[in-house]
Amino acid sequence: MAPLPVLNRALAGTVTQDWLKRVGEVAAYQPRIVVFYAGSNDISAGEDAGPIIRRTQQFVNELRVKSPDAFFFYTSINKAPEKRDRWDVVEAVNREMQEFSRKNPNNVGYIELNTVLFDGQGKVRENLFLPDRLHFRAPAYEEFARIVKPILMKAWENGAGLVKTK
Repeated sequence: MAPLPVLNRALAGTVTQDWLKRVGEVAAYQPRIVVFYAGSNDISAGEDAGPIIRRTQQFVNELRVKSPDAFFFYTSINKAPEKRDRWDVVEAVNREMQEFSRKNPNNVGYIELNTVLFDGQGKVRENLFLPDRLHFRAPAYEEFARIVKPILMKAWENGAGLVKTK
C-alpha cells in the first residue's frame, strides 16, 4: 500500500465480537482510515447474518465516538469455496454493509473484493486458494491490492479522516 502509512493489525481467527472489544485499541492509533475485514470466521462458526451485521455496525458506531473523523472501509467477506454452503450468509452480510455505507457516505465506504475470485463465466478461480479452499495464495492478495489501493489513495488524497473544522 506504499506510500500510504499502513499499520496492519489483523488478528488471525478473530470474530466480530473480538473487534468490539478492541475498538478502543484501534481508535488509540488515531487512524484517518480504517479498513475492516471481519465476519468470515463468524460465518465459519455457523453464525447468521444478523448478529454479524449488528456487531460490525456497532464497531463503526463506537469507532465514530472514539475517533469521529476516521473514515471506515468495509471489505466484503469473501466467497471462499470452503464456505459455499454459507454463501447466502456471506451475501446477506455484504449486501447490508454495502447499504450501510450508502446511508453513511461521509465516513463509511464499501469495497467489493469477490469479483477477483471469479472468472468471466462466474466460476471460482480455484488457483487463488490454498488446498483448504479458504485461505489465499499470494496472487489473490496482489489482485485485492489492485482494487483496494486506488480507493484508499483517492480517499487519502481527498482528506478522508482529517479533522474537520467547524
